[in-house]
Amino acid sequence: MHTAPRENQNRSSSLPAASRPQAAESGAPGRMNLPDWMGEALAAAFDVSLTSLGKDSYRVIGVTENYDRDNVIGAYLPMISQDDAVIIGILSNKLGCQELAKYFLQMESQPEEISQEDMADAIREMLNILCGVVKRQMAERHPILKTGLPVFVEGDVALATGQEALCMKVTIGPLEMYVRIILSPAMPQQELYDQLRKAGKRLSLSQWLTEMTTAFFVMTPKTIGRADHFAVSDIADQYRREDVCGAYMPLIGETEAVLLGLISNHEGFDAIARSFMGVERTFQLTGEDTADAIKEILNIISGLIRRQLAEQKLPFHMGLPIFINGYLEVSDDQEAARVMVGIQNSKMNLVVIRKKTSRKPERNARHSKPTA
Repeated sequence: MHTAPRENQNRSSSLPAASRPQAAESGAPGRMNLPDWMGEALAAAFDVSLTSLGKDSYRVIGVTENYDRDNVIGAYLPMISQDDAVIIGILSNKLGCQELAKYFLQMESQPEEISQEDMADAIREMLNILCGVVKRQMAERHPILKTGLPVFVEGDVALATGQEALCMKVTIGPLEMYVRIILSPAMPQQELYDQLRKAGKRLSLSQWLTEMTTAFFVMTPKTIGRADHFAVSDIADQYRREDVCGAYMPLIGETEAVLLGLISNHEGFDAIARSFMGVERTFQLTGEDTADAIKEILNIISGLIRRQLAEQKLPFHMGLPIFINGYLEVSDDQEAARVMVGIQNSKMNLVVIRKKTSRKPERNARHSKPTA
């Protein structure tokens, strides 16, 4: 196996002015709005199309929210600055992600599909590169811009109340994908970043899970009800993959970023949301009501964890909570721990996902082609 560099790998690139949306005036000094962020992401996507996909025929089709939400898959990555909290995503359907991954891995001539795991890894790595370009582009305007964990999602990401999103359809040669930006109305505090620069300790995965379960049991009696069962469990033992849904919250510090999650199925979350909201089964809850309730539960848990860690001189910032009607893939260089809890007659998994402390050697297939 050998690495075959792309023809255009050394070409400098910038998004053509006609293709880049004009940024509107920001509402506050230093704060960026959706068109600002989308402009940076589209410019970065053009850079990725040249350097990582070997394609210079890049075209922005336009704003759209009409992508196939039932069949969409893709990767999302949270970013925070002293003024903004945002999530950047690259999306397509399964066929589209297959083709994007093949071009990224320089395996476009291979007729058969690559594995789900390799596809997810490739799309995550593409997004990592894209967000790295965004970070570089914004170094002067936002010198303190931190990134969380990239996650691969099978399903649509629902917006929380107050969040806003912008989605652009783009083509890269024969490939089609969507760039999606989700922006939080909340503004991070500068004092937190001053603290982050002084922090350096890294928690173990078991310590993170301990913090999360502690926060859960502090929160539960006051908001949901008594947790009557507690056991370590794997998601696959509890739910069918196609029925899984969940809420996720990134916590980002100076030395690491983790993703906290609450995972159940729709029936379980409906019952938990009703207990949290204090409504009877006769009251009809929409899917949006349930998602908002579960995200709020996770907000409370994450806030308690952040306070617990602050007492240990470990400042973390909370990113944007997202709700996924689908399954979230854990990559090879990430690790996860899960605890299953019972709340009245419902079951829910508490999940912590983080990057492994030492990465495995890169697969030979990445960025390489088989030799003759």
